[in-house]
Amino acid sequence: MTVLATVGFGDIAPVTTIARVAVMVQMVLDIAFIGLAAKVLFGAADRGMRNRAAGERADDDTGGRPG
Repeated sequence: MTVLATVGFGDIAPVTTIARVAVMVQMVLDIAFIGLAAKVLFGAADRGMRNRAAGERADDDTGGRPG
């Protein structure tokens, strides 16, 4: 988990089992949060691209005349 979360093996490390579990849970939640944020961001970009493409197709259907 430490390698996957790229937090490294630094000088400060949890010593007790409870602290290690807490840190590991936080690493998992951080990775999930980053994944969710990326999904939302790329989903919004995808919707924007689809809306733009749909708008361009609608403009082509009118033959350049307003609506």
